[in-house]
Amino acid sequence: MTLALTHAHGDRVTVAYEATGTELFAYVYRPEAAWEAPKPYLHPIRTLSGGLVTDYRPNDHRWHKGLQLTASHLSGQNLWGGNTYVHGEGYLALPEKVGSMAHVAFDEVHAAGDRAVIAERLTWHPYEGEPWAEEERRVEVCDVDLMGSQACWLAYVGEHDGRDGHATLVFEHAPANDHAGEKGAHPAHWFVRSDPFAAVAPSWAFHEELVLAPGDTLTRGHRILVADGAWDRERVAAHVAGRAW
Repeated sequence: MTLALTHAHGDRVTVAYEATGTELFAYVYRPEAAWEAPKPYLHPIRTLSGGLVTDYRPNDHRWHKGLQLTASHLSGQNLWGGNTYVHGEGYLALPEKVGSMAHVAFDEVHAAGDRAVIAERLTWHPYEGEPWAEEERRVEVCDVDLMGSQACWLAYVGEHDGRDGHATLVFEHAPANDHAGEKGAHPAHWFVRSDPFAAVAPSWAFHEELVLAPGDTLTRGHRILVADGAWDRERVAAHVAGRAW
């Protein structure tokens, strides 16, 4: 199974399944509207048959764009986008609290056979623009015939809009995420909801704040399986049981 990679410099990296021409995902890194906390994201993400599993700027949450890595509270700043939650006051329009993530450079953009790699350096910024954190990000695609992973997991099954059929999304975190008590590491937790819309996100500070001193490094690994069809629990469990991190 062969992947094809196309890089539109300054805009996006697209990975497609060469045999059918299906665009599996686009990694978009161009700057966008400040109110929406601009940051790189993956959209669209599709199954092998072309089923779309991500959305872009829904009417009730314009800052939601496909699959993103972000933080709603980072030392008083909102890198999520939209209104900012203030304890006792609810969500308020505070543009001075909305930060951003900026693309710096790619260290690797490559596809060969059934594997693709996007290795990127980014900087995180508060509203005023000074650098707050540096991130090294790596996006890997492998086993696009969906051979599974070994880890704890959670899954969503949904029906497509605009076409017949279903898709299944399986979310996993690396076992190393669970190393509590070590420098810069907390136990792995997830924020999950099904109502009023489906949402899942790894939570870095679920029960208590995660504090990083200047110069500290936080490392997290996650996997997302995108599959055609409505998978039951047994099929997902069998699928993720055979691959180590």
